[in-house]
Formats: sequence, C-alpha cells, structure tokens
Amino acid sequence: MFRPRADGADRRVPDESRRRAAVDLVARLKPDILVLNEALYCEEAFGQREDYAALFGFPHAASRLYDGSWGNAILSRHPIVDTVSTIIHRAGANQDRGLLAVRLCLPEGEAWVATYHPHPQRRPRKRLEDYAGFLPLLPGPLLLAGDMNAISPEDAPDAAALARGFERFRAPDVARREVERFVEAGRVLFRDVAPRFGLRDALKAAERGYTIPTPMLSTDVSSAMRIDFILVNGGIAVDKGWVVREPEADVASDHYPVAADFRLALPGAQGVSGASEEERP
Repeated sequence: MFRPRADGADRRVPDESRRRAAVDLVARLKPDILVLNEALYCEEAFGQREDYAALFGFPHAASRLYDGSWGNAILSRHPIVDTVSTIIHRAGANQDRGLLAVRLCLPEGEAWVATYHPHPQRRPRKRLEDYAGFLPLLPGPLLLAGDMNAISPEDAPDAAALARGFERFRAPDVARREVERFVEAGRVLFRDVAPRFGLRDALKAAERGYTIPTPMLSTDVSSAMRIDFILVNGGIAVDKGWVVREPEADVASDHYPVAADFRLALPGAQGVSGASEEERP
C-alpha cells in the first residue's frame, strides 16, 4: 500500500489506489483475523506510522517492526491475551526478519495465531532453526500464516519451468539458484518443520492455487508460485480454505491473500474466519 517517493528518499508514501483496494477487499471478506506481512510502518519508523487496526476496522492488534520500517501485524476482532515476538538477525546483511504470535480469546477457547515471513535468501536449514526456536513457545491450538517464501512439495514444482520464468528478471544462474532455494525451503517446511510440530496445510489440494504474481506485479504467470500458506495443528479444524481472487486483490498487492474458515477442534465449536495478506511497497 506504499510506493517509493519520486525523489528516491528512503521514506515511502501511500499508494491510494492500492490502499482503497485493500480496504475494500477486507470489507468484502469480513475476516475475524487478519495477518499482514511486510506491514510498512506498523510501528513508528522515520517519523511515520500506519495504524492498520484503524485502517481495516479491527479493535485488537499486535504489530512489530523487524527491519527498519518493515514489520508484521496481526489484527483481530477477538481479544489478544498474550503476545510473543522475536527478531531473526543475519550478521552483515540487511535481511532481518521477525516472528510474531498472539494468543486470542475466542468464543470457544484460546488459540495462537502466528506469522513468519523469512527472507527469500535465508538458507532453508537456518529457517528450520528459526521455527524450532519459536514454535515451542506457542503451546495449544495454533494457526501459522504468512508469506513463507517456500514451495510445497505437494505442488510438484517444475523447477526448470520456474527458472525460465525467473529469467525474465534474473540472470540464468541467479534464477536457477533462487528457484532451488524456494523448492528446498518447501521441503524443509513441509517435511521437517510441519511433522515435528504437528502442522498441516490448511488448504485441501482442490483449494490451492498460485499466490504470486497478481496483475499488479505481472500478467506473465510463467513464474507463478504458491508461497503463502496457512498451516494449522491438531487443535484447529478447518472448514474451508481458499486463495482470494477477488478483483481488489489484483490491485492491493503482488500476492493473493490466503483465507480459511476455521474453529477449535472441539465438539460444537463455532467457526472463525481468517485471512493472510502481504503488504508490499
């Protein structure tokens, strides 16, 4: 919802067309919970702050910056009773990232909602360490959502075809390495992290589809991937999941949001709706 300033300064300015599209999209979806990655200025930075809770109309919110003006935000219509956050530092590189989680008081009980948006260049095995250090802090029902910069093995990625698509904006050797990292990161996430912590993909196979790019970034989908996920553990029952392909999503971000209707895995528990979306400059 922001764009670079015309004078090249570090501070960014709101992109009003994207801002309207994002607000309209959230109004259309009416989620009970909204997870935002790359939520610029979610806390004050360089004299600028964006109040995402007020913008989207949520009474409860937790936000943390992780690198300059970049951050994560979790918005909720249910009370937040605890917040856990940590920063992942990479020495000698401008690639800090953050993990953020909130414990929500839902009508039928409490559950954690968490997010992690690893840097695309973070080595997959280092990501395993990140998850292993953070997820044990979140006991009980858990929903983990966000842009995980990884491709699920279940999506059967064609690495060669993706690399050819990446070559539109990367040198061939760089394109190949970047695709390999996305694929390996997916293996680590779904074959190491998910089994260790009892997580599963919230979307059934028929509900899945690529999440990047949207037309805001490119109409060429030769490099399209599903890298945004909602993962849940056994304490969460998912009634329905989907990739949001509403017209507003084509404008609001370069990623399509992922959404799910879920409830605690308890007899007679009422449903809760949630969405994960990425804010981009």
